[in-house]
Amino acid sequence: MPLTTQTVKDELLLHPGVQRAIKAPELAAKILKTVPTDGDTRTVRKLVKELRLKGEPICSHSSSGYWWAANPEELQAACEFLRGKALSSLKQYSYLRRFVLPKLTGQLSLVNQPTDEPEPSVMALPGNLLALLDEHCAETHVPRDMAVRAAVARYLTEQGMKAAKRFCD
Repeated sequence: MPLTTQTVKDELLLHPGVQRAIKAPELAAKILKTVPTDGDTRTVRKLVKELRLKGEPICSHSSSGYWWAANPEELQAACEFLRGKALSSLKQYSYLRRFVLPKLTGQLSLVNQPTDEPEPSVMALPGNLLALLDEHCAETHVPRDMAVRAAVARYLTEQGMKAAKRFCD
C-alpha cells in the first residue's frame, strides 16, 4: 500500500494510547510491507502533519513515536511536547539572527551576547496593550523589545528608581 494520509490514519487508528505508540519507520514498514527508506520516514512525518492540520488527534513524542489520542490528557501532553519543540526552535532562530548573523556579516551588535543565565520570565500583557505596542512599533519602525525596554526605563526613571540606568545598559 502507498503512504497516504488515509493509510497513515488507518494504521494509527490501530494504535490508540501512548502505550501502543509506533515509531515512524515501523509505521512506514507496516503500511508499505517492506523496509522503509529515510524518504519514507520523512513522508510519514509530513503526512502526520497534514492529518493534524485537518484536526486528527495524533500524538507523538520522540521517545515513543506516534499514536492516536486515547483521551484529552494525552492530547494535551502531546500539545505541550510540540510547544516545547517549537519554542526551542524559535529560541535557536532568535539567537542565530541576533548574535550569529551580525558576527558573520561584520555588524556590531547592539544587544548583549547570549549567556548561560536563565531567561527572564515574561509577563503576560493584556491584549489591548499588546495591540497598542505593536501599533506603536509599526509606526515608529522600532523593534518590540527595544520599545518595551525604553518604556520600562522611562517608567522607572519617572518613579525615581536608580535601577532605570542599569536596566538600559
